[in-house]
Amino acid sequence: MQNKDSGIPGLVAANIDSLEGGSPRELITKLFLRFHLLVICVVAVPLVALSLLSLVPPNFTSSAKVLLQYDNANSSFFSEIARPKGQIISGQTNAELMKSTSLCQRVARKLDLQDSDIARPAFKVALGKIAKPFVGLFKSDAGGDSEEDPFIRVGEDFKESIDVKIVRKELSAREVNDELLEVSVASPNRAKVADMARLVCLEFIDEYYRLSEAEAAKAFHYLDEQVRSVESGADADMFVSGTDAKEGLGSGSAMNQWGERKIMTNPMIESAGQQVADLELELSRLAGSRTSDSTEVRKVEAELDRARKLLRELESKEASKFVLSVLKDKRQQAYMTLQLYKNRLIPISIVEEPQTPRDSMTKRVLRYVVVGVAATVGGMALGLALVFFLGAVDRRLYSSWGVSRACGLALVGSIPPLSKSEIAGASLERLPLGEASRAVVQVLGQLDLLGEGGGKVLLVTGAAEGEGKTFITLQLAAALARDKRAKVLLVDGNFENNSISKMLAAGSNAGLVDILKGEARFADTVASTVVPNLAFMAAGNVADRPALGFYRKTLRELFRGLRERYDLIVVDTGGVHTTSDATILASEADSVLAVIRYGVTRREPLQNAVQQLEQVGVRPLGVVMNFRKYPIPKFLYG
Repeated sequence: MQNKDSGIPGLVAANIDSLEGGSPRELITKLFLRFHLLVICVVAVPLVALSLLSLVPPNFTSSAKVLLQYDNANSSFFSEIARPKGQIISGQTNAELMKSTSLCQRVARKLDLQDSDIARPAFKVALGKIAKPFVGLFKSDAGGDSEEDPFIRVGEDFKESIDVKIVRKELSAREVNDELLEVSVASPNRAKVADMARLVCLEFIDEYYRLSEAEAAKAFHYLDEQVRSVESGADADMFVSGTDAKEGLGSGSAMNQWGERKIMTNPMIESAGQQVADLELELSRLAGSRTSDSTEVRKVEAELDRARKLLRELESKEASKFVLSVLKDKRQQAYMTLQLYKNRLIPISIVEEPQTPRDSMTKRVLRYVVVGVAATVGGMALGLALVFFLGAVDRRLYSSWGVSRACGLALVGSIPPLSKSEIAGASLERLPLGEASRAVVQVLGQLDLLGEGGGKVLLVTGAAEGEGKTFITLQLAAALARDKRAKVLLVDGNFENNSISKMLAAGSNAGLVDILKGEARFADTVASTVVPNLAFMAAGNVADRPALGFYRKTLRELFRGLRERYDLIVVDTGGVHTTSDATILASEADSVLAVIRYGVTRREPLQNAVQQLEQVGVRPLGVVMNFRKYPIPKFLYG
């Protein structure tokens, strides 16, 4: 007879068990065992996601484009006078200026923006609405209206809703010719988002003009002071080679090269320079034939000093005139630039107006569909992860391969869950019940392996209590007694709760304990049942029971006498880990049938129980799984 579960459920389990390798088989089986957990995740995660999505309003985006066109002359001028600062407008780029705190606060104040108008991440919105009922419980009345200006906080939040991109920025000879900025504003308020984008652009233009005018005014006043200084008679050398020349005139190299060439082309300076050169040549000629204190040498040196002094005076006057001319030109240029910014004549405008975004039912439905699909996939992934994780840490037994891996024994039968009404309404002569008969028949087939001849003792036990072995013992004994030529004795050896004695209303009868104590005879403890060839021996007076270890000889003689009178003795006992009586009774048995409970018994207790039974010289003939459930519904394979 096969050592697999009988019937169609057994075939399904056999197919699962036949998979190659333990890990895939285990994962597939436990996936079906926890299929309800997977279904819950697949259903619950999308429901939670869609519920949270309903709390989060959709964000709408409106965009505008701002074009800044710089005048080449003015831009080159600004690049020169503002080079030490590194930036023309307050050290900020245009994109940074557009997202500045002061600008955002002005927009928030003018449009009367509220928290509900600010675009935020979805999780912040959902958490805020969930926590809103609880905020009032912890918010004190005194601090409820302590905020001086609510638009300060709203403006700070509004900065995160603005996105600025540089679409085009043309450069020519290191000078910015024009710059195109794209401004995008996101908001849950569809009707107001276009006004928000437009006002950001307008405030930026106002701020740009204001800061540029201030910078141009600083440049004009600085150059005006330099002109006044030169006109008052200050030393021109300071402007020719000093730092002021580099800042005021734009570049020291321009003065040292182009300026000096212009100065040296003056006829008077050329004549004075030629005279100095001639005198230096004459002095060099005399130095070869005259001593340094000679009259001729002294005369030439005196004339050379006068020529050099005259040259310096001429150069200083000409340099002052040149510096003054350059500074006046720069001052005039700065004044013109100031007037351009003051009167807003520098081209800067919104070249693409923001539009109110469209809203349609298709977008709304698509929003929920996308989130629903993503949440379903996420729920499936979460469910699979939980199933595999719980399967990896779960040590309980669910199938034949698990039993085989735990203790090396075959699963000889599986009994499905029986209702209380079935158990209560079952009489002894009608046992075994229909759903349990398949497993009982498989156990009977295993008993054939014990060999021919009578007097066989079969012990039914388990790793612990609560596995349902007592009712299996009762059904097994009733099934064996159906053979009219076999004499069967059912012995209640479970001294912890004597369940069979209570079920057969023999709880107060003398029994096994009384025989071991010598207080009763064998004939007084054996009672007949409604089944003709089935006798029963109760547990006896378990309230004052002795330890079986002290009565091994009496116990052995008792079972020797039982073997002579009966063909098969079925003994019910407690769990191996619950009481030591199980191993002592097992030492007198020919074989042991282990009972486990589906999804309750763990691998290690069963393995240890089998090892303890093998230590007393008996190996279980197999394992029966009680209350077994099949993860695959019957309508799929029935």
